[in-house]
Amino acid sequence: MRLKVKSETPIQKLLQEMGVCSQEVLVFIEGKISPETSIAKKGQEVSIIYFKHGAPQSGGALHKQRKFEKCKCGGNPVYYAPHLGRHFCKRHFLEYFEKKAKLEIRNKKLIQKNEKIALALSGGKDSFSMLHFLSHLKEALPFKLFAITIDEGVKGYRGHTINRAKKFCKKLKVKHYIYTFKKEEGVTLDSLSKEEKANCSVCAVLRRRLLNSKARKLGASKLIIAHNLDDTAQTVLLNVVRNEPLRFARMEEPLVQSKSLIQRIKPFATLSEKEVATYAFLHGYDYGEGACCCPYVQHAIRRFIRHQLNLMEEAYPGTKLRIAASGHTIQNAIRKTIPEEKLQINACGICGEPSANQICKACLAISK
Repeated sequence: MRLKVKSETPIQKLLQEMGVCSQEVLVFIEGKISPETSIAKKGQEVSIIYFKHGAPQSGGALHKQRKFEKCKCGGNPVYYAPHLGRHFCKRHFLEYFEKKAKLEIRNKKLIQKNEKIALALSGGKDSFSMLHFLSHLKEALPFKLFAITIDEGVKGYRGHTINRAKKFCKKLKVKHYIYTFKKEEGVTLDSLSKEEKANCSVCAVLRRRLLNSKARKLGASKLIIAHNLDDTAQTVLLNVVRNEPLRFARMEEPLVQSKSLIQRIKPFATLSEKEVATYAFLHGYDYGEGACCCPYVQHAIRRFIRHQLNLMEEAYPGTKLRIAASGHTIQNAIRKTIPEEKLQINACGICGEPSANQICKACLAISK
């Protein structure tokens, strides 16, 4: 959305009048990315871009008016971190972002020298950012990297993102593999939709199984998922809303180690979605190029929780960090209550892939 301001206008005030949460948008003044603390001058063009899911559900944002400041170096800011009370110029934002991701990798020993790592690459802003970050990380920490893209079969959406993924990998010289639901599973998300079986949960279990099996067959020791802090906080609340406490136990890693299960790692776990969106833009990601989001997401409860979390973060900075930390505390507590005899992994009786039950959820989803 674009508009020209008729008088000097604080962006925070403009967003508040529009009922827009700053955690869900990137703001541009005269084409330059700007923090929400900026002030637009008379006649300037302001662009507001939703970096995911388009305009949110109803529910106005409670804005705290925050003062615009320069970066600590005196440079023009591109990002404001409310939980830190700091503005960052482009150079210092990139340093801050990459330092946090590298710290997550180092503290949890996520990547070892010369490992062969697979990246789940959807073509969206999160996996684009991860691909860019990892390509540069390889210069300091040598490891083998390749990308896997899953085509779920969503007409009018997946074609754009696959083309993006191809372009990203070609530019960064990363080996790229593409697999489709249609060829590997015999279905597409669109065909499941006609049978009223399509939803985010079904898509997730099919995609997860395919990513795991292909990463394993291609020789990867780990699979990188571009999940961020928002994803973790949303999952914590989803587990509570759905009354599924046992999901906390395997929130970060499987309860049982198995050679058939490729370890999933998340270097962006401490970075917010808006930070990732900003990083993507600063590295050339085009938010106006093709479809943004899967059409089936509009029915997902996660979308509603995402918006509510952003409203809370807007009013009370640091909320997502605290919710994610609570999830980890709950995870550790619940893990201690599970008897060892229940910790076993089976091979699905239909597809042979790892499963907690005799038949995996992916096979059950297709056969229902």
